[in-house]
Amino acid sequence: MEISVWTLLVVGLGTVFCALLLIIGMGNLLISVINRFFPEEEPKAQATAVAAVAPNIKAAIESAVNTITGGKGKVESIEKI
Repeated sequence: MEISVWTLLVVGLGTVFCALLLIIGMGNLLISVINRFFPEEEPKAQATAVAAVAPNIKAAIESAVNTITGGKGKVESIEKI
């Protein structure tokens, strides 16, 4: 019994296609199970009140931005990260 080249090609490509479908299906199943039983926690609300920046610190930051950007930059807000 001889197997033709075309039969081998079809069987091989079909096997690869089925294996890839199985991998994609199992990956999607895993993602949905993880998302259902272990949901991502919502980030905690940060304090809305930001402490005022000292005037000398603000002036230093504005001066540094002005120097680095050649006068084209502008400081709109200062927040601690």
